[in-house]
Amino acid sequence: MAISHSCRRVSISPKLKSGLPSKATPEEAKAVIANSIAYFGRYSLDEVTMVLSLDIQASTFANLTGNTSEKRNITSLTDSELKFNRPFVKDVTLEAVFKRAE
Repeated sequence: MAISHSCRRVSISPKLKSGLPSKATPEEAKAVIANSIAYFGRYSLDEVTMVLSLDIQASTFANLTGNTSEKRNITSLTDSELKFNRPFVKDVTLEAVFKRAE
């Protein structure tokens, strides 16, 4: 089992017209929150069960902070790539791919 630290940020948010978060329109603010997340913490990877376990120490989504039970299903693991997914909501599965830098 490998244990390490991780930082992840995903965002497909629109640019704000004002350029300032404090002056975002309600629609812009909703789009930013709905389309981005960032977190960091420790993770462990179990190659036998093919499970990635997260210990999230801080997140832009406060409900994840302190959550030590977040799990991801590893779908592929090679020397240069890690793929995993997480069932999200009914009929939706999120997939992520990490590639080793060259």
